[in-house]
Amino acid sequence: MTPLIPAPEARHRRFLDVRREQLKRQRRKGEQASLARYIRSIWGDSFILEEPHLLLCGYYEALFAGDIDRAMFFMMPRAGKSRLASIAGPSWYLGKRPSDLVMQVGHSQDLSVEFGRETKDLVRSQEYAEIFPGVELRADVKAAGRWHTNQRGGYFAVGVGTGIAGKGFNWGSADDLLSEQTYLSDATNKRILQWWGPGFYTRRQMDRSVISLTNTRWRKDDISGYLLQLARENKDADQYSVLKIPAIIDEVTAEMLNEMSYDPILREGPRKERFKFKAGDSCMPRRFPMKELRRIKANQTERAWQALYQQSPTQDEGAIIKRTWWRKWPEKKAPTCIYIIQMYDTAFEESEESDYSARTTWGIFEHTDYNGVVRPCVILLERWKARVGFPELRHLAVQAFEDFKPDKVLIEKKASGHSLIQELKRKKLPGGGSLPVQAVTIAKGASKTARAHAASVVPEQGCVFYMDRSWAQEVITECAEFPFGEHDDISDTCVHAWLYLRKHWWLQLADEPEDEEEKAEPVKPFG
Repeated sequence: MTPLIPAPEARHRRFLDVRREQLKRQRRKGEQASLARYIRSIWGDSFILEEPHLLLCGYYEALFAGDIDRAMFFMMPRAGKSRLASIAGPSWYLGKRPSDLVMQVGHSQDLSVEFGRETKDLVRSQEYAEIFPGVELRADVKAAGRWHTNQRGGYFAVGVGTGIAGKGFNWGSADDLLSEQTYLSDATNKRILQWWGPGFYTRRQMDRSVISLTNTRWRKDDISGYLLQLARENKDADQYSVLKIPAIIDEVTAEMLNEMSYDPILREGPRKERFKFKAGDSCMPRRFPMKELRRIKANQTERAWQALYQQSPTQDEGAIIKRTWWRKWPEKKAPTCIYIIQMYDTAFEESEESDYSARTTWGIFEHTDYNGVVRPCVILLERWKARVGFPELRHLAVQAFEDFKPDKVLIEKKASGHSLIQELKRKKLPGGGSLPVQAVTIAKGASKTARAHAASVVPEQGCVFYMDRSWAQEVITECAEFPFGEHDDISDTCVHAWLYLRKHWWLQLADEPEDEEEKAEPVKPFG
């Protein structure tokens, strides 16, 4: 008997059915492996993925894969970080590890429970069942903030400071433990710090646990700042991987976002173009264009802007170099300078434990002040700060000289500064001669605080300008925090530069007596 042969149309339909099932399995594997793919599947175009989200997803994937076990994520308000940290992240994690326990902590019990409700709704959705077949809610699940999977896993939503005895976690996720209502309260901040160690931290599963903190940096001594300081002081303490994405990005963030911009998942949404990031751009140019960021900044205090949007909260000012003494240059382009200096503060070696090497570049220019008097003023032209080895330090110093053509390169004679001075003096210029390098020697036992007080004369009289750049605010902040700040590399360069300018350009208060010894050796007569 001749076997029946399916008609071409039937064979075609059968092939399509098989192919659809293959594609479905491939898509499911992709969504199980990639948090970004999972988000695209469950939320579609209602959540527009941007480059910072892909960075955040990559860190979560590394956290759950065991590549890191402690992480902090700092992003501005309304950037979508909580939807990733408190809804998409926990549901995806439980799909991959349905027998694990997740503890979600927020600044209030109500907010955490609301996140728990949205996460639970995702887990019981049809889309979720297709991505993670076999993972379901337990039949007796009722509470939005406390529920379990059918494989002994679970989700607990708690407010910071609440009782959590008897509960444990494999993933502890803290999301914005401070809010706009509580960040000014020292008592609330202290309560969070006291609860973290004996409360939250003791609830981790000892065999395997990961911890993440996702927040906007409301203050420098918040829980994130406290834990980072603890890690610096004690190598046995938890060491956190940190992802910091300022609203207006710097060079390092631009490089990371440009790497993400090649991801094909970004072409699948409503926008198709690839954005080329550079320092000074918005971290999310489609959601937060620069016009909107400038508007936001205009309605914030500088301290609030630096904390909430740049993720660089400041300490209380140190009362030596005041923030209000700096003057913003009103134009986009720097003034024509008649003399330029560069000042270096160098470290010993390239390592996470060593200090930074730092440089600031300053230009002196003639400025007509409010009362019509022409006098020498100084403007911050650039700053650089990094942990680098000596060969790279030398290369960068030569490059910076070629970029700015300073009349004087000042280098503190300490650490790798000794070698840098000798190397740059041997460097020959194209037209003959060597670089104008001068060693800065600090007297033994000299106090940094005393030097800062002496140098503060220059900004105090209102002759120090800066351009409207995010990196300039970092310099201003570090100077304002001295001597209480975490770092003083950049502020050291400012102090040395101002002392040099005060001595050689007579930048001093009008009622200050002139020092004949200092006045006798100006580098260049003014006027």
